[in-house]
Amino acid sequence: MQGREQSLFAYGLVLAGVGLGLYALHRHNAVRKRRAEALPPRRNPARRRTALTEEERDQLEQARALSREFHGIEDVIELDPRERQLPRFLVAMGAMPELEYEPLASSKRGHVRWVHESGDRGPLSKRSRAKPLLTVDPRTRRPVIVPMRSSMVLDPERGLVG
Repeated sequence: MQGREQSLFAYGLVLAGVGLGLYALHRHNAVRKRRAEALPPRRNPARRRTALTEEERDQLEQARALSREFHGIEDVIELDPRERQLPRFLVAMGAMPELEYEPLASSKRGHVRWVHESGDRGPLSKRSRAKPLLTVDPRTRRPVIVPMRSSMVLDPERGLVG
């Protein structure tokens, strides 16, 4: 009888494992679905179907050149019209004393976490007091970073500066 109890116990463990796996898959798919509904998919401008104006072509080429210089590859995305403009009124959460990010794995700077202090321009330069502002859109309740409140710019050699 002991062998039968052990096999039933093992069978129960297998069923529990399968059940947990199915539950985890269900949760994963539910989260992915919610994220997909919240934001439009990331788009590659090279695959766009509508024609670009001359100004848009210039902007795209500038973005590609900066990406090649910083990442070593072309990694440019096109924003959905809803993502291109900030709402007129936002809830201020506070200033961002530092900004942390990880470049994509395909970047020559990938697999490293970068931390930039707001206002840091280098050891011999005066620090800027302007910092990016973290805000929240009151309609969507999603965070929005307002970078125009800071002097931070991308230097292809040093990363984010200012």
